[in-house]
Amino acid sequence: ELTGAGAMPGARAEQYAFGGFFETLLGGLTVLSINTLIYSVRHSPPEPAPPDPFGQLAWLRDRLATASRSGRPVWIVGHIPPGIETFAYTELWQPQYLRAYLDIVQD
Repeated sequence: ELTGAGAMPGARAEQYAFGGFFETLLGGLTVLSINTLIYSVRHSPPEPAPPDPFGQLAWLRDRLATASRSGRPVWIVGHIPPGIETFAYTELWQPQYLRAYLDIVQD
């Protein structure tokens, strides 16, 4: 268990357990760890695919806005990056999630 091992405070562990994403403040830096597996072209969500699995995109927009108002730099980290893989030059994310993500980070 994450909280019992002291790896994550309770509220952060609850959010991570729900959707696999969380926020950490490291000095003057905000680190947003997002669950990118749910956006992968290899993931098969129920049909139709939910527009915002686990509410993560709304959460990301909110956390970026909060960091911006506070003047905090942000790193966004995840397992599968948005973009094209370098061997076969194929998309890594499903197009609707890539568009939504880019709309958020370019805002």
